[in-house]
Amino acid sequence: RGLSVSALTIPQPVESEEVTSDMLVRYVELARGAGIERVILRIEEKVSNETLEKKMAAAIAKAEKTDIQILLETVGYLAETENVTDIINFFSSAVLGAAWNIRGTFFGAGESAETTIKKLGAYIKYVRLGDMKDDHTVLIGEGDLPVDKVINALTSLNYDGYICCAWNDEVNDPDIVLTHFANYIAS
Repeated sequence: RGLSVSALTIPQPVESEEVTSDMLVRYVELARGAGIERVILRIEEKVSNETLEKKMAAAIAKAEKTDIQILLETVGYLAETENVTDIINFFSSAVLGAAWNIRGTFFGAGESAETTIKKLGAYIKYVRLGDMKDDHTVLIGEGDLPVDKVINALTSLNYDGYICCAWNDEVNDPDIVLTHFANYIAS
């Protein structure tokens, strides 16, 4: 049917007690076993490099051996994208990249698409595209996100990866959300 899972997302942020080094390694192993190329994780609050190293080093080493990407989602503390590049530079691993959550950077950190592209550039390996209006998530194109500027920024980067439809509070029917998303992006 041509269906695939583009990424596994760890539900809790890295700094939470539930997330352990072993858990992150298991996600990388699960992704490899299922033929999924990416594991996405969040860091909601600033944590020390030592804490990140304790939790992430083994998973990064496993990912390097198995060609799995570990992507840092640009939400919470990482919505300010220089924090993403700081972590990537700390680990100096080619398997680390960014999952650009556009709601996080644009609405959360006030970064324009152009600024995010300048800061993250080729680190962007995955995109979550969603819109907002009056602090509520809405269907793409019905909020305040300048979608054309986002698409132009991605085009300037020659991005050819996944663009994931971020869910919204307005409509719950997946057929409507996904059809609207596909039609809006295609136009």
